[in-house]
Amino acid sequence: VVVLSTAAGALGDLGASPGPAVHLLGPVPPGLPALSLPTPALHEVRVLLAPSLVIALMTYVVSMSVSKSFGRRFGYDVNNDQELVALGAANLLGAVSCGYPAAASMSRTAIAAEAGAASPLHGLVTAAAASAVLMFCTSWVATLPLAALAAIVVMAFKSLLLDGFAECQKTWRASCSCFVVWQIAFWATLTQDVTRGLACAVAADMLHLVYKTTRPSHSVLGRVEGSEHMYCNFR
Repeated sequence: VVVLSTAAGALGDLGASPGPAVHLLGPVPPGLPALSLPTPALHEVRVLLAPSLVIALMTYVVSMSVSKSFGRRFGYDVNNDQELVALGAANLLGAVSCGYPAAASMSRTAIAAEAGAASPLHGLVTAAAASAVLMFCTSWVATLPLAALAAIVVMAFKSLLLDGFAECQKTWRASCSCFVVWQIAFWATLTQDVTRGLACAVAADMLHLVYKTTRPSHSVLGRVEGSEHMYCNFR
């Protein structure tokens, strides 16, 4: 899909067609970024301190959500501490190479899963391929239609949506209160943004915890008639 759509964008000059314009990826700066230590001023540190804490929290939450989601799907355990160390190391490297904050991506992970990736080795292959494209093939990908990228992401998300509906049904059958918390988090994130959605989810979960704590389950036991050591619930 990527190769054919890129060739069509270049040969058909889709970006400059007289009809409805086809949005292309556009020029990509060639080469890898230079490494340099950041030297922020004191006022910049003060401005960036609060947003950086939010970004750190969000990257960890999103990464763990993606990891655990696919861990349940493929049957492997996720080590929270190991994931945190990996995120910290990746962001330290990103800080000296002008990179974005590193975090797990639901779309990229879904695409890798649909492609059959079964080990972290696919990350090294992807990084090597991306580096080769940045160094030698940036002029080719400039004519890649954004619709082709969107189609790949949508097809990869198809299985995730089906899994999400199945998980929703399981949550409803297991606990109505957990389902309500899930719905609050989902709709708050969908209608507001990720930060507010996370805040609403934490608040709803705390209220749910307080509710469950103040109303613990209990039973009244009574001895079974004609028995010395057998008991049953009366209510």
